[in-house]
Amino acid sequence: MMLLRAELHKSGGCVGQLYVESLANLLTVHLLREYSTRQPRVAHDGGGLGDRKLNYCKLQISEYINAHLAQDIQLADLAQ
Repeated sequence: MMLLRAELHKSGGCVGQLYVESLANLLTVHLLREYSTRQPRVAHDGGGLGDRKLNYCKLQISEYINAHLAQDIQLADLAQ
């Protein structure tokens, strides 16, 4: 919350949607980790992206961000 508050004061309220979404996700994870009484049951299938696929995705995301710098980029856009 302090990061969000500082950014709002610094930029006069002109905060990008991606930054707001990221801070909201970070705050949610923090609250769940620190104040949840139940331990989550997360199934881990051992999968995930291999190194080559991960590097390819990073490159695609970087290119997307550079191509859309003038727009409000949302987390869902990057995930897609």
